[in-house]
Amino acid sequence: MPKLPAFVNRKDDLDSWLLRFVRFATTSGWPKESWCTPLSALLTVRTLEAFCRLSETEATDYDRVKEVLQKRYNLTEDSYRQRFRTCSPEEGENPSMFIVRLKTYLERWMKLAEAPQTYEALRDLFVKEQFLESSPADLFTYLRERRLADLEEVARSAELFLTARKRQLSDRARQGTTHEQNKPPISKKEEIICHNCRKPGHTTQNCRNKATHGRGCYHCGELTHMRKDCPKLRMNNSQVTSSKRAGSAAMRVMETQGSASGEDAGKADTRYDVRTEVQDGLLQLASGKRVPAMIDCGACGDDPDMTAMVGAVTTRAQARQEVRHRPLTVPDTPKHTGVDLRELIRLQQDDEAIKGMGETAMSENRAGRTSFFEKRDGIVYRVYNDATRGGADVRLVVLPESLRKYVMSSAHDTITGGHLGIKKTREKIMSNFYWPGMYEDVARYCRSCDICQKTVSKGTVQKAPMENIPVVDVPFKRVAVDLIGPIEPASEAGHRYILTLVDYATRYPEAVPLRRIDTETVAEALVDIYSPLGVP
Repeated sequence: MPKLPAFVNRKDDLDSWLLRFVRFATTSGWPKESWCTPLSALLTVRTLEAFCRLSETEATDYDRVKEVLQKRYNLTEDSYRQRFRTCSPEEGENPSMFIVRLKTYLERWMKLAEAPQTYEALRDLFVKEQFLESSPADLFTYLRERRLADLEEVARSAELFLTARKRQLSDRARQGTTHEQNKPPISKKEEIICHNCRKPGHTTQNCRNKATHGRGCYHCGELTHMRKDCPKLRMNNSQVTSSKRAGSAAMRVMETQGSASGEDAGKADTRYDVRTEVQDGLLQLASGKRVPAMIDCGACGDDPDMTAMVGAVTTRAQARQEVRHRPLTVPDTPKHTGVDLRELIRLQQDDEAIKGMGETAMSENRAGRTSFFEKRDGIVYRVYNDATRGGADVRLVVLPESLRKYVMSSAHDTITGGHLGIKKTREKIMSNFYWPGMYEDVARYCRSCDICQKTVSKGTVQKAPMENIPVVDVPFKRVAVDLIGPIEPASEAGHRYILTLVDYATRYPEAVPLRRIDTETVAEALVDIYSPLGVP
């Protein structure tokens, strides 16, 4: 009997190798209880590591060993489904062999999906797959985690998921079909127009009438020479030079050279073709040995030295990206002794913006809206639906302009404010108040805080020294409390958060599921924990 070869990683197919081992063991008459011992002798690298992590009992169960090896190589239900959907004929594979391979993928897919090999089970498997592929991404993950086999259970779980989130199944497709449908149609070749000859059927890159731009002279435009060799800038095979740089207090052309055009250089009104860093063109220059200055040059003696100037520029894109902040000012902290209900109503009525909101609140249609304005007992509120509180409506007082600085100062500058950042200060204010443009106002107020600017500079905070943690020896003398969440998806009861409590001495844990984490809900949960054990 031939000797079985060992499994070679990245070379052998695990399914085919295990099938050969099973047939070999069955033909040899080995009992199934003893298959794991010879199988372990043929495993290498990754497969051997997975086998060694099993317990003594699991290592003698062939079905369990096979399951672990398949998971190690990601041979799961989803992988076989992908293979069945995307496989193509391999080189040298005939139709019969390809069909057998397809049948193998389908059978293993159905087996791992725990679906019986019947028409109804196959139909439900395909329908469930198509439903999941067409579902939104979060619903897809939610249903895959529950491994639901029955279509009725899938439909019921999906309906509960969508109902809890007030959504529809067609809101956001998982594979982005809406995006693909909104793409503009690809233009045909006949609709392509050349920007060079204005004729359809080709692009500028392939245009036959495109002019060939070669290297040439930048002065006269000829392609036969470069600018440094231009005959219009030379006289007697030498360049026309001056006794001093262009734009200086005095510049003259040496009379031995004359003009580049062949004119007489002995006259004061001789014109020369001058190319300098300052000015180009025909200039009327004085000639001779002792001419003190340049005539009609257009450059003065006190002009700055252009060679010393920096040519830095700012592009339009850089100018658009530049953030222009208005100058920050430190506002004076307003002092209020308190505003009663009548005073608040009067201040809202005096504010023109809030007065318009109150009039809008009486006439607007609120059907299907997540936020709107409401006037109750003479006070204008902004009402919105808070998803973090289980979809409950939250009412915020619309604050008049005269009280905004006082509220921002109370939320940021006081002892309870603690000079926190922009986000936390804004969240503290938004728990009770609202006004138009509050994001910008709170951000500017925190940036202009004099204490925040002087206290701590970024990057200069030193590490705190390490100290010994005191040992707590009395149970429930000291506890650690924390919140976990939001957890997606939520439970069937709507719980999204977990309140945890751990005793420092005994490590005794307590966990309470919560639908929301507002002050009242957390306080009630802590009271429930402290009731049987006492307050720490």
